[in-house]
Amino acid sequence: KKEEKEEANRIMVYARLRPIFKRDLEDPAFEEIVNLLPDRKSIQLTEGKSYTFDGTFGMKSEQIPVWQAIGRPVVENVFKGYSGCMLCYGQTGTGKSHTMSNMTKGEEGLVMQSMMHIFEKMESDDERQYKVDFSYLQIYLDKVQDLMNPASGNLDITRNDDGEVTIPGLVSRDCTDRENFVKLYEEGDLHRIVAATKMNPVSSRSHSCLMIKITSSPKGDDGTGETRTAKMWMIDLAGYERFSKTGVLEGIRKEEAKCINGSLLSLGNVIQGLAEKQSHVPWRNAKLTRLLQDAIGGKAKASICITLGPSGASKHETLGTLYFGSRAMAVKTAATLQVNMDYKALCAKLQAMLEEEQEKVGALEIAATKRQIENEQREERMQRQLNQMKTRHDEQLKKLIESGADATAIEAMIAENAEEEEIVVEQQRQERVEDEERHDEEIQEVVRVETETKIQEKVVVSEEQMKQIETMKEEMEAMKEEVERLKSKEEECTQLNTYITTLKEEHSTELMRAKEEAALNSGVSKEGLEQLKVEYDRQLKSIRSMMETTHDAQMVEMDELHQKEIDKLKRQLRENEERAADEFDQMKDALTVKMEEEVASVKAKAADVQEKLKRNHIIIKNSYQEQKEKLKSEIALLKEGRSGELELQEAVSKDNMRALTDKMNTIKKNYQEQIEKLKAENRALSDRLEAGGHVDPNAEDADE
Repeated sequence: KKEEKEEANRIMVYARLRPIFKRDLEDPAFEEIVNLLPDRKSIQLTEGKSYTFDGTFGMKSEQIPVWQAIGRPVVENVFKGYSGCMLCYGQTGTGKSHTMSNMTKGEEGLVMQSMMHIFEKMESDDERQYKVDFSYLQIYLDKVQDLMNPASGNLDITRNDDGEVTIPGLVSRDCTDRENFVKLYEEGDLHRIVAATKMNPVSSRSHSCLMIKITSSPKGDDGTGETRTAKMWMIDLAGYERFSKTGVLEGIRKEEAKCINGSLLSLGNVIQGLAEKQSHVPWRNAKLTRLLQDAIGGKAKASICITLGPSGASKHETLGTLYFGSRAMAVKTAATLQVNMDYKALCAKLQAMLEEEQEKVGALEIAATKRQIENEQREERMQRQLNQMKTRHDEQLKKLIESGADATAIEAMIAENAEEEEIVVEQQRQERVEDEERHDEEIQEVVRVETETKIQEKVVVSEEQMKQIETMKEEMEAMKEEVERLKSKEEECTQLNTYITTLKEEHSTELMRAKEEAALNSGVSKEGLEQLKVEYDRQLKSIRSMMETTHDAQMVEMDELHQKEIDKLKRQLRENEERAADEFDQMKDALTVKMEEEVASVKAKAADVQEKLKRNHIIIKNSYQEQKEKLKSEIALLKEGRSGELELQEAVSKDNMRALTDKMNTIKKNYQEQIEKLKAENRALSDRLEAGGHVDPNAEDADE
């Protein structure tokens, strides 16, 4: 029960692995790196660590089990009065839209399965009456667009009196049944922007959000006036894109990819802030995060499905997706039952009025301190990000060294890590600049709003209040000057940091002198430049010493690894030799047995032939004896003068001799053929035995 309660009070995260596509197999370097463990909750990358979620789905998983695990609990809670959220996150081309938005019959995604279940429960409930409101929007190029009214343009994201995220001007349609929903959904989906890339033939170029609002009340008047209102967000995010893989290098597709990646980065920062329970969560950095503040900020029951690709070519994106899912599991939720009463509405209105007055009083103070707080938190987050990246690089390098890679591969990884670090540093610099511009705009907006408000109330403003306004303006001017000074200081620090980084890579004296002149022209003082040189020399010596120490330790570690590998190979060689010797002995024994059997068979055949020859010899001998007796009789008749009888016997004797001679020739011919056949068999047997490495000791006897 405790585990169920803990799961109910956090975001539920599931992982789904897409099948292997034809384009994956066409890649000669394709390698399958994602392994689903038997517990159906864990994922392990090849030669990597494992990640545990609330559930996993393999390549052959059907849509219904996915919805049963991810979507059904959210829908059930919506009917109880709790808001809910379903979200798909992952790299482009990993099956997010298939999981969330597929409308094919028999393979419906989370959206269609959820709506079918909603209408079934509405029809089967005899105690309550329901009303379903349908809204559909997309965030394209960081602009909110109503898919049911594309002509409305860019919509604003604000908060209503109840503190809920709302979008003024967003069209809401009454949805009555399944057929009506399909019609509305397909109408809005026609306006969604998709395009083909190398990674996905129907790549989503925008984030889509389907918002369903369900209002229910008891049938008839029970005197309580109780009304339950719950919202359900179903978000199909566009996937993270790497330009080198998608082939998007210029034009509108490049701008789309930049906005997609930027909003997903902001979403990751929000999830990290929620997971770490930071005092400030950067919701306002992107339209996507502002839209999802109620959905994933703890006020709703949320389920996230992260989608993964099997290919090792996307290992970096896969690791980012797994890391996002792991952080999301740490986000706690405290969804509250949305039951509306009259006194609660009044209380909410009074609270909103009070908060509005407090916001007016403290707007300028908040605007003044907000920048410093956000800057500090941003720097902490950036430093943490750099530390995490460095740790990951060290782990990757260690694994590469342990794998026995050569120096070229190690140097290539070090270069890649350095390039990635430069990219992250540049992104952080751009983020600082964007934050400064946004802060300036917010301050100017606060000043403008307050100024307009005070001008409108000028008729009733007292002289003391006018003095306060003037004082406030002076403070704002001073604040603006301070902002400009801090901005200039930050730019100077950024230039110095960039200069230090460049000096680490370029050691040419002439180039360093040219860079020094450029730095002086950009506003860096000579004193600051001299201090920079001293600090650079100190850091360079420290880095050199650290690298030498690290190199020595790595060499010792590599020697140990190589020795272990050599011992392992020797052990395997011995095992292979022993195994080969055993197999050779077994083959030798088998051949010997077979040879003995064949020799015995040949001997038996030879004995049979000899027996037949003996019998033929006896027959021939008997025939000679008979002829001999006949000759003796003829001689006796000749002596007695019995000529007539002798002539008759002579004729008979000649016929018998010819027949006997023919028979002897036939027997002799058969005997010679059998002898030749036996010799041929013996020679073939000897050849086979010699080819098998054995010599028959009875070969001569068999030949004889």
